[in-house]
Amino acid sequence: MTGEKETLPFVLTGPAPARDTAAGWQHWCRTRKLFVPAPVMDRAAFGLLSRRKKMLHNLHRTATHANLQLLDTPMSRTVEKLLSGRIETNALKIKPPPGPG
Repeated sequence: MTGEKETLPFVLTGPAPARDTAAGWQHWCRTRKLFVPAPVMDRAAFGLLSRRKKMLHNLHRTATHANLQLLDTPMSRTVEKLLSGRIETNALKIKPPPGPG
């Protein structure tokens, strides 16, 4: 370590905002789009990085993939409709399950 602090653009500083308070919700709304995805890097450029930089780049890539936005596609809407219907139907069943034998 060189003694100087290296800032990591994909790690938010401080505790997670309390989104159940008005101030926390406003803070979350202001900062939720500040995440910077990991840069695309070819194998040669990745090979030139130090071991620490490789580890940080991989951590940044992991954070990038964990923060992908959900897409609203025709297939996702169909699956959501099917699963929601099945969950509601099974959650509201009143009759007893079939008996053994």
